[in-house]
Amino acid sequence: MKFFYSLLINCLVFPLLSQAQIPVGEHSKLLVNFFSKYHLEPKELDAKFGIDVCNLLLDQLDAERVLFSSEEVTDLRSRAIHIHNEINNEKSDFLDQFKTKLNQAINRSERQLEQYLNSQIILWNSINIDSVILNKYVPEEELSSKWKMKFHLELLYSVSTKVDEFGISTTDTKAIDTLLTGTIQTFQSAYKDYFKNLKTINNELDELYLNAIAGVFDPHSNYFSKEERNSFKEELQSERELFGINYKKNNHGEIEITAITPGSSAWLSGNVHTGDIIEAVTFGDLPRQVLMGMTRFEVSKLFEKTTSKELLLELRNKRNEVVKVKLVKSKVYSDDDIIKSAVLVGERKIGYISLPDFYTSWTDTTALGCANDVAKALIKLKNENIEGLILDLRDNGGGSLKEAIDLAGIFIDYGPVMVRKDFDGEVWTMKDFNKGAIYRDPLIILINEGSASASEVVSGALQDYNRGLIVGRKSFGKATGQSILPLDPEIASGIAKVENPIWGYVKITGMGIYRINRTTNQANGVLPDIELLLPYEDAFTREKDVLHALHLDSISKITYYTPLKDLGISRLSDLSASRQRNDSDFIKLTSLYKQFDSAYKKLDHCSDLKTYLETKEEIEIILKKVKAADEAKESTFKASTPSYDDAIYAVSDYMNSYRQDFLNSTENDRELEEAFRIMVDLLNK
Repeated sequence: MKFFYSLLINCLVFPLLSQAQIPVGEHSKLLVNFFSKYHLEPKELDAKFGIDVCNLLLDQLDAERVLFSSEEVTDLRSRAIHIHNEINNEKSDFLDQFKTKLNQAINRSERQLEQYLNSQIILWNSINIDSVILNKYVPEEELSSKWKMKFHLELLYSVSTKVDEFGISTTDTKAIDTLLTGTIQTFQSAYKDYFKNLKTINNELDELYLNAIAGVFDPHSNYFSKEERNSFKEELQSERELFGINYKKNNHGEIEITAITPGSSAWLSGNVHTGDIIEAVTFGDLPRQVLMGMTRFEVSKLFEKTTSKELLLELRNKRNEVVKVKLVKSKVYSDDDIIKSAVLVGERKIGYISLPDFYTSWTDTTALGCANDVAKALIKLKNENIEGLILDLRDNGGGSLKEAIDLAGIFIDYGPVMVRKDFDGEVWTMKDFNKGAIYRDPLIILINEGSASASEVVSGALQDYNRGLIVGRKSFGKATGQSILPLDPEIASGIAKVENPIWGYVKITGMGIYRINRTTNQANGVLPDIELLLPYEDAFTREKDVLHALHLDSISKITYYTPLKDLGISRLSDLSASRQRNDSDFIKLTSLYKQFDSAYKKLDHCSDLKTYLETKEEIEIILKKVKAADEAKESTFKASTPSYDDAIYAVSDYMNSYRQDFLNSTENDRELEEAFRIMVDLLNK
């Protein structure tokens, strides 16, 4: 089945836009048969399968558990145990009942909103906030109080945000009350849009249902429509001016960044990452727009109709921090090199390459991708007489496996890089066939909890070869491969050569990825040789924490490779650990983050505006101290771009500003500084 891997990808997830045109009962049976045949680990269709579909559907529509009552959820789950029989018989009785109950829930919730808005809203008074009730389904008679808690907390957050935005003193109660009046009006409008969009989603439930079926097999499999396929193709075109972000509406109803266009302002900023949540946008001088309640289609229209070339993104990152990033709409920068690289000069001269994505040209298979760009950047750095190289794969969520294999081949002579196990049980060794390496000197690969998929292929392979030191924190743990395939049954059977888009498409997990030492990174991640300590607790979500994540066993296939000599990891690790734990700046940051955690937990229990504002002010003071501590730290190196690129930056103020931002952030990067010190230790041994 060669066609199965012709569109191999790793990290693209598709939102939903339009109603399926094939009867959903017929569609669901075809989808399940497809997964039973081509998925890496097919599931048995039984009562549990149906309940899992029901729960995923609920999570897509009611992640906060405020729409449906516990009685309604119990009833839906009791009906869901028959979903597997309905699928076999091409029926959709459960979905019909779900639609009916959703309409009832939306109407009831609209009444709850009106009831709250017609009451006397005094944020200065505290109310009882029950965190247990907020996190579970409750009986219908308790929904009113749960909505009240939700509305109250959201208004507290909105008002406090505007107090910060307009620089209002927390003691100026009159100004704050005036602000509250305007905020309530905005709040009401946003929620009316939210319920309107829920009713729109109700018309798209067929697709959501099919996507829930796919999601039960694993979290990286999806169903998507012909409209979404067309939207995907359009987003891949880089000839037009763009800000450089792709996004979806995730299962929590948030607008989540799924991809960043290489060479765009989002890419060059270094502050936009896949998985970030877009909370609000401001186009040029236009009013700020909160995205809560908007469908993905509405957000897309928002971007399409703007004439402004400036965009201020308000992002919530994986550390739950809100970051503001200014982007400029422009044609994607491409001078056959969009890799960010620098020369770090201190006790030694070290090369640095930052690669946030394993990109390739999906629309032009003759074009070269990121591995080729890294090779060119590396040649420029070698001309600067670097003594070692740091390859930064932090927060690199993956991409093209071919690019990963080619990238690993830059650093090894030749040989196996990874092993894949296909859905049909066949096991294949994926090799670098190019004899010779471009770079043979000391190498460090930086990874963290956001390094996934292709990043883990590269770092795992180089670790197995003893080719470089893996420095950082345990990676995400995704070691499966996905393909985008037409669901048209005549294509799968070979009757037709051109798919009928009315059937839609499927992104299906048909490959398990293994290291050349026969273990897998799936749900395990790559463990660093040398750990970079955090001044705060590691509470990041990884693959193993995701619902329905696959767990792969090791394989028996033997791969032949020759590891290089040991790099003296134990000595280098001891030196680094001692340096990190005894670093006065790290100790200070650890203390500040403990204060931050304490204040943030206190914020969760604030239900009156005065205490909420005081606690937020306390948090802001702590964060300013954190920023000051970071900025006060003197770097042990100075960063500059390779001299070859000076002419490029000289002719563009736009590019030069990004270069300066990149160099500044490089010099202020605490983790990169420790990697630099480790490299010095390695060179000095």
